[in-house]
Amino acid sequence: MTDELLRVEDLHTSFFTRRGEVRAVDGVSFTLQKGEILGLVGESGSGKSVTAMSIMRLVAPPGEITGGRILFQGRDLLELSKREMREVRGAQIGMVLQDPMASLNPVLRVGEQVIELFKYHKDKLPPTIAPAQAVIEQLARVRIPAAPLRARSFPFQFSGGMRQRVSMAMATACRPELIIADEPTTALDVTIQVQILQLLLDLRADLGVSVLFITHDLGIVAEICDAVAVMYAGKIVEYGDVFSIFKSPRHPYTRALLRSLPRIGERTGRLPAIDGQPPSLEDLPPGCSFAPRCPYAIERCLEVYPDVTPTDAMNGRGYVRCWVQPDADGIPLRATEAGR
Repeated sequence: MTDELLRVEDLHTSFFTRRGEVRAVDGVSFTLQKGEILGLVGESGSGKSVTAMSIMRLVAPPGEITGGRILFQGRDLLELSKREMREVRGAQIGMVLQDPMASLNPVLRVGEQVIELFKYHKDKLPPTIAPAQAVIEQLARVRIPAAPLRARSFPFQFSGGMRQRVSMAMATACRPELIIADEPTTALDVTIQVQILQLLLDLRADLGVSVLFITHDLGIVAEICDAVAVMYAGKIVEYGDVFSIFKSPRHPYTRALLRSLPRIGERTGRLPAIDGQPPSLEDLPPGCSFAPRCPYAIERCLEVYPDVTPTDAMNGRGYVRCWVQPDADGIPLRATEAGR
């Protein structure tokens, strides 16, 4: 019996504009185990949020999922009807957005918005509990004080952190198997970030949910995640467990991201930055997308995109896409067989 909950295979999502096709997600593959927290990291515009919206099948025109499979509990979500997919959203997969005001209706009371989930997914409400009581219990679970009173409040009467707690209450109300958290702490101050992250860990422990955590903050990834998928220009360039990624990163882009992190106890001047800018998704280079910014690039890197090289991380589930991989000291290793 497998513990695999989600498998994304060769996922492609493009936006078709007047200027041409924008390949926002270009052949993404990863798996998520039951109870696991997977961090999806990368610079802005790398395709993280579009990957999440593709899993939820919420990509709006001119966006379109053009290929791949999204296997959730063995079912391909891309083959479900619109009605079947609506049954999955909220009940089996919950989502927390970066801006809670984007997921909360400003003219409805908080309790009314949470209760809508139980009205739509009636089978998720215990028969011995009234909907109003279930809402209060859910708000209390995410540590909103005076839950009976605050259920009658409007979103504008909450702080940013409390609004995010309401979003988490809605995402977990029906006890889903998977939560997709799309940068849920970005708009919050540091102290509130810690509270939200601890709440997420507690919900994982209490409900046994898996989490796809999207962020650009590697410090958060090191703190809460079990596995990491590093995205660049619509592709996952390195995938492995947290220990392996932070101890021995294989891809130059991963190494560059880690070097840009401040370290406690170290006094430095300016933090190292990655030279150049990410490429336009409308006009990607023929070879590795990171090659123009990579200090280890060889001629092969500029001509052909690297194949997947399996690694020992996560019992063989890990991989890296790079023709020339630096060692732990930053010295380029011999080019892979295909890259010679």
